[in-house]
Amino acid sequence: MPERNRHGKILPRPEGAQKTPGRTAPVRHDTFRTFDGTRLYFCCEGEGPPLLFLYGLACSSLHWTYQIDWFSQSYQCFWMDFRGHHNSSMPRSLKTLTVPILARDAVELILKEIHEPVVLLGHSMGVNVALEVARRIPERVRAMVLLHGTARRPFDNLFRTNLFQRGVDGLDWLQQTMPPLMKGFWWLQKRNPLLKWMIRNGGFNSQLAHDRDIDMYLDLMMRLRPEVFVHLASDYAKIDQTSWLHELHIPTLILSGLKDRITPPEEQQLLHQLLLGSRLQKIADGSHCSQMDRPHPMNGIIQSFLNDLSV
Repeated sequence: MPERNRHGKILPRPEGAQKTPGRTAPVRHDTFRTFDGTRLYFCCEGEGPPLLFLYGLACSSLHWTYQIDWFSQSYQCFWMDFRGHHNSSMPRSLKTLTVPILARDAVELILKEIHEPVVLLGHSMGVNVALEVARRIPERVRAMVLLHGTARRPFDNLFRTNLFQRGVDGLDWLQQTMPPLMKGFWWLQKRNPLLKWMIRNGGFNSQLAHDRDIDMYLDLMMRLRPEVFVHLASDYAKIDQTSWLHELHIPTLILSGLKDRITPPEEQQLLHQLLLGSRLQKIADGSHCSQMDRPHPMNGIIQSFLNDLSV
């Protein structure tokens, strides 16, 4: 059984507001130790060809819950909590909260627990983790499904402005100089109606999103320690994978929400240009979380891609 989190209990994968009906798939909960001794939690649901779901910055398995519900009926669906997140332990050093280290952790999970080539599914920052995994062990990656991500400095074009980069820099300064004040600021955001409004209208399609999903996302986000968010966001802000993406030759489906304000569609267009032979699918009403807004159509798009891999 996995190690308990700091609240003393395992946080299971949340059920979204539109839980997909279907039979109950077998579920395995477990942990493994990484290269630096950090104990990480992972879960495997279902049986069949392996899929590994990777979530984004300050997120959780909630962002993939509709897909795991669906695909666990025919696939072996792995998901993991990143170091410092939810059921996983805090690392000894906060300096290890970087995208390359998260990818290294995912590589260890694949090598230890997944015994055939895996399909990586990444959302937002999870796209960057998936790309780094594919760079490190291309022979173990069968394909990639990349949702609403970017290969370069994500905060430079968030809401098509670079103001959010300054915000990340400000949070980093606050964490470094006045950690108690940063902790109080972080705690207050759970009750900040402006934050909920921004998430509903910026991260989701406001016409399709469910309040329960948004409330659950905020609750899970606020359970993270602020220093985890700040260190990881500061590293994520600097990421640029554009120089080597052309070296990857892995079947890839890129999903682009035409109403995505977090990572605008031109970012996925660039990914498509750099990942030779990739397939770009545009979602007309897609937000940054279209897999949660409209799970059934999105599951159908992903399933069609997976079917093509078997031909």
